[in-house]
Amino acid sequence: MTTKMIAITDEDAIKLSATIIEVDATNELVQEAKKQINIAPQVFKVLFDYYMKSLKEHKLLWIEMLNKYVGEDEASLHKNLYRFDIQKKVIFLHRKEDCKLCQIK
Repeated sequence: MTTKMIAITDEDAIKLSATIIEVDATNELVQEAKKQINIAPQVFKVLFDYYMKSLKEHKLLWIEMLNKYVGEDEASLHKNLYRFDIQKKVIFLHRKEDCKLCQIK
């Protein structure tokens, strides 16, 4: 089975990539902060709040992009199965049974 890839505009790809990078970076900060014994609770809260804010912004943008490129009905049915490839600038439907890496035991 071939995977359907939906190309998105460069502008949308930049926006989506930026939110993905921000979520990854803030998540990494939070994970590192958890390891620090002497971090002030207020500092951790600021980092965690920023992570949650960036995650919320990413999810809202992701839903907007799915609605725009695959349609609201399809997006609502399979929103957790769609993925974005930053390098190729495409949205694709990730099905576990189609993934060769997922089949390795």
